[in-house]
Amino acid sequence: MEINSVLPPVQRFNIGRDVLSICFLEGSSILISAGVHRNFSNSALCVWDLLTRQYLEPIYSLELREISESASAVTYSLKYQLICVGGKEGGLVFVDKDYLVVSSINFAGMVKCLNISGNGEILAVGSTDGSIRICSLAQQSLVSVLMLEHPRSSVFKNPTAGVMGLAFCGEHLLSCGADGKLKKRNSQALLDSSSAIHSQSESLSPITGDEECPNLPVQ
Repeated sequence: MEINSVLPPVQRFNIGRDVLSICFLEGSSILISAGVHRNFSNSALCVWDLLTRQYLEPIYSLELREISESASAVTYSLKYQLICVGGKEGGLVFVDKDYLVVSSINFAGMVKCLNISGNGEILAVGSTDGSIRICSLAQQSLVSVLMLEHPRSSVFKNPTAGVMGLAFCGEHLLSCGADGKLKKRNSQALLDSSSAIHSQSESLSPITGDEECPNLPVQ
C-alpha cells in the first residue's frame, strides 16, 4: 500500500509557539490547547470550536496567572466537569466549564503529565523533579506527594527529566520516568489521609509482566 506523505491537513490552527498539550472538552467539537500562546496575549489556555472552523482565533482564552501564564499539561475531568491544567513553572489550576478558575495548588517543578483514574476521583500529576502528586478531584486538593519517584540526574532544569508518563490500570497507578524505571502503586492506598507524604521506597510493587489490566471506561 502506498502512503501519501503530502496529504494536506484538514485544519490549521493559528496557535503560535510553545503549545505543549491538548485535550477535548467532553466530545470532539471543543479542543483545548495548553502552553504559551504568544499570538493571544500570552494566554496559557485557549479554547477552539472545531464545528464552526473557528481556527484563526480561539473562542476563549485564559492567562492563568496562578501558574505564571504558562501551561505544560492539560486534561479534562468528565465526572466533575473540570479542566485540569499543569504549569510550566509548576502548580496546578482547576477551571470549570464556564472557564472560571475555581481553585489552584502551588508547587515547584514543571508538570509533565496528568492522568485521571478510571473512577474519575483521582488526578495524578507527574513533574520534572521526579515527584508524583495525587489530588482529589472532588475537593480539588492535594492528598499525597511521592517524592523522587523518578529522580533527575542533574540539579539543572531539564524538561526531559523526571516523570515522563502516568497511567491508571484498575486499582494501580503506573509511572515511567527518564531514569528508565517503571513503577506501580496501589492508587486507593494513596488516598489515605494518614499517609500524606510518601517516600520513594514505600508501597512499591515491581512490574512482573504477567499481570493483566481490566477493561476500563474511557474518561
